[in-house]
Amino acid sequence: MAIKNEIIDELLKGQDPKQVFSSTRLMAELKKALADRILNAERDQHLTESKQEEVRDERARRIAAARAHCRMTNPQRFNQAA
Repeated sequence: MAIKNEIIDELLKGQDPKQVFSSTRLMAELKKALADRILNAERDQHLTESKQEEVRDERARRIAAARAHCRMTNPQRFNQAA
């Protein structure tokens, strides 16, 4: 992936070129920002998957409850359908 020159220019604006690669300057800030972005994306993905699993589980519980209700309220009809 190529980074646009405009983005690099914006990042370097106001930076001392001699200090750009020092561990306390721009590179350290970029590493931290990228790590934060990656971790947040992973967290969001995990939460999305967890929520989808909860929805599937709830749907399965409702279907099971509806089937159980049908068996209890009209067992003859339910047994005929099976």
